Amino acid sequence: MMGCGGRDSCRGLFLELGIFTLPFQYIFCILLFVVKNGKQFSLNMDLHSNNTRQLLNLHQPSAHLKKYQLGPYNMGIKMFNTLPPTLKNEFHNPVRFRSLLKKFLLKTTLYSIDEFYNICKPNRYKHR
Repeated sequence: MMGCGGRDSCRGLFLELGIFTLPFQYIFCILLFVVKNGKQFSLNMDLHSNNTRQLLNLHQPSAHLKKYQLGPYNMGIKMFNTLPPTLKNEFHNPVRFRSLLKKFLLKTTLYSIDEFYNICKPNRYKHR
């Protein structure tokens, strides 16, 4: 259909055709869940007044059960906390957050959740 071989990578084709991979959809939905249900989550700035780098992060409660650790609540917090500050600042504006998140995730074709963490890692400690 697109004139590519059986062994060619589909990464470029996903971007060209605007097709979202399953990991993209999972990450996108989990992060939208976090923003839409923002009242269920607490920011670190709400819990203490210390001016730290993690001030815009969501508070990560301790979790011992694997089922809870892999659930949408805990995974949402973990994913949100790895986002760059420009996205975290839009936590209280779901429409703008959705738009910025989609642009951010469309820069690359995600084949796994680990790839998401890797693209977020360089942005983690940038100061602006």
